[in-house]
Amino acid sequence: MLYDGTTDDPGYVRLCANYAKTGGVPYTPRTSEQIRGLFDGLELVEPGVVPINFWRTDEAEQGVRRASAWGGVGRKP
Repeated sequence: MLYDGTTDDPGYVRLCANYAKTGGVPYTPRTSEQIRGLFDGLELVEPGVVPINFWRTDEAEQGVRRASAWGGVGRKP
C-alpha cells in the first residue's frame, strides 16, 4: 500500500514549497503518473491507483473534490 501527494492541486504544490522555505523538510509532490509508475510489475487491487478519497468508498464519502493524494494497493503476481 502506498499513497503520496500529487501535483493535481496548485494550492497544495504552493503549500509544500512554502513549507520548505520555513526550514521544514522539503517535500516534492509527484504527478499521478509517477505514483502509478511505483506500482509497475504489481497486481493492483481494485479500484487501482486513484485519489485516496475514491479508494473503496461509496459515492457519498468521496466528497466534492478529489484529494491531492493518490494511492493504491499492489501485490506481487
